[in-house]
Amino acid sequence: MPRSTDILVAGAGLGGLSFARHMNAGCLVVERDAGPGGLATTTWERGYGFDRTGHLLHLRDPGIRRWVTSLLRGDAVKLQRRSRIWSHGVYTRYPFQANTYGLPPEVAFECLTGFIEAWQQRDASPVRSFEDFIHRHFGPGFARHFMIPYNRKIWGVHPREMTPAWCDRFVPVPRLEDVLAGALGMHEQELGYNASFLYPRSGIGVLGERIARQVERRARVRYGVGLSSVEARRGRAGLSDGSHVHYEALVSTIPLDRLVRIVRDAPAWLVEAGRKLRVRPLRYLDVALRVPAGTPYHWTYVPDPSIPFYRVGAYSNFSADLVPEGCGSLYVELVPKRSLGPEGIRRRVVPRLVEMGIISRPGDIRFVRERRIPHAYVVYDHQWERTRARILDWLRARSIHSIGRYGDWNYSAMEDALVAGRETARILMSRRGILSSAVIELVDRLKEFPYPYEIVLSENGSRDRTVEIARDLATRFPQVRLMSLGEPNYGLALRQGILDAAGEFVICDEIDLCDVDFYERALEMIESDRADLVVGSKLLSGSEDHRPAGRHMASILINWMLRLAVGFKGTDTHGLKAMRKAPLVDTIQSCLVDKDLFASEMVIRAERGGIRIVEIPVRVMEKREPSIRLAKRVPNVLKNMARLFWAIRIRG
Repeated sequence: MPRSTDILVAGAGLGGLSFARHMNAGCLVVERDAGPGGLATTTWERGYGFDRTGHLLHLRDPGIRRWVTSLLRGDAVKLQRRSRIWSHGVYTRYPFQANTYGLPPEVAFECLTGFIEAWQQRDASPVRSFEDFIHRHFGPGFARHFMIPYNRKIWGVHPREMTPAWCDRFVPVPRLEDVLAGALGMHEQELGYNASFLYPRSGIGVLGERIARQVERRARVRYGVGLSSVEARRGRAGLSDGSHVHYEALVSTIPLDRLVRIVRDAPAWLVEAGRKLRVRPLRYLDVALRVPAGTPYHWTYVPDPSIPFYRVGAYSNFSADLVPEGCGSLYVELVPKRSLGPEGIRRRVVPRLVEMGIISRPGDIRFVRERRIPHAYVVYDHQWERTRARILDWLRARSIHSIGRYGDWNYSAMEDALVAGRETARILMSRRGILSSAVIELVDRLKEFPYPYEIVLSENGSRDRTVEIARDLATRFPQVRLMSLGEPNYGLALRQGILDAAGEFVICDEIDLCDVDFYERALEMIESDRADLVVGSKLLSGSEDHRPAGRHMASILINWMLRLAVGFKGTDTHGLKAMRKAPLVDTIQSCLVDKDLFASEMVIRAERGGIRIVEIPVRVMEKREPSIRLAKRVPNVLKNMARLFWAIRIRG
């Protein structure tokens, strides 16, 4: 029989992993490769680490930046870009269009005068092609000596065949003063979106591996299994191992042209549209050197049409940890679509690397591996916008969300894939809520749980479809029971849920967490009679709090206030708790404060009453924004803090 899942995620690259991490429940992730990361992986051979060409982190989104830096935890280095252009037998600074200093005088003069003429003649007439964009912003000199030949090499088509839709972010357009300063060698700062970046010391593959660890704690992930067919009307997917999965939503990060080909019930027009999508594959060389790279640069652009590569970078200049001591490594991005083979590499590539000073002699090379990426550069031809939009609209109308660089069919960076995953998760959660996903995932994970159990959904005054969804879940799963309070009072709902629970042991969790690992650790302590109450502390040494910094600081502040106001001795009162119910009943019934600080009063009264309490570290990762903003909660927290002071210190 086919299995079912709330959400099927096709691909454990950065986009799919980000989605599963932010959705964090009800997901089945399938990945054709043996491990996570997609194109953002690192391959090791004989002590050399090779990424799939240059993969660098340019983090602009504050939330993604916090998440990634916490994942890498000091293992990443921040680098200031060192890049150059090799043309006319000399190196010049990047970008070419703002750095003519050092070029042969006649070339620099042609570029400079052409730019000034284009700048003087600029107008508001439409720019219809990438070629128009180049001439409008840079003039004929820059077009002839860099922009046209370089972009023909990288995209595989003439810029006149492309739209300028991708240019604003990725093609730096200098001011007149920038061009003049660059002609005199006066630039003091780097231009462009990639002037600085982060890079993990052990290669970019570390990022995907660490996200995957987060995902694997809460979602089902199957490696070595890919998506082989989709029946959009039925919400049914075939997998490469011969099995089938029914899904409510499909999030796909596989290339859009491939996805269209495997949709069995696609209309003829969709199949034809999929054939119109154009992409440039990439052949490249991973080069292991016996000696350090002869260049100090991170990468170099090569516009010369006679040279069979358009860019060469030095992995070992990103991180010395990628090579044995005293060695270097390169990636060389090739123009030819067909394999060069060992002889072609020896005759056509190696002499050019010597000429550029990147190696001093052929004997510097220890070994070379020629590799291929089938999808590298999406071609923004003049059909791109309409064709892509029609396909994506048809898929979305059938609950298929195609995301990521090749799923969304765009030119973008790794951060964009992480953002796309997060935003898609938010869209689906806002449409569906996370209750269904979280409960289904929790029931699935508790199949191997060594205790009989019930799940009590203690609802407190929801105004959306929460009660309706919870009732449906209680109908579908005999382990699930709904208790609806009818008013927005978190503390009262928690109190009644504990008292109403049927079991000897009670675990207080939140739908955003569902931390089965905590259940097992806490129950082992209670059952072995080492504790009556176990608190999962976000602030204890060894914990990992991945919430926004403001919420983390608020937890620290509340804990400090509890210490000052009522003499609390622990580190946390909110969040995960597990208890032996009988010793806690009188304590719970004696609590006077509800809403935000009921949990605090319960823990503090238990502490003062001699209940055996143990704190253990936990990992906290938010799946969604809080329904009530932190600033709006402050007045109520302060009022209840005063009530708590009265209840504990005065009334006792």
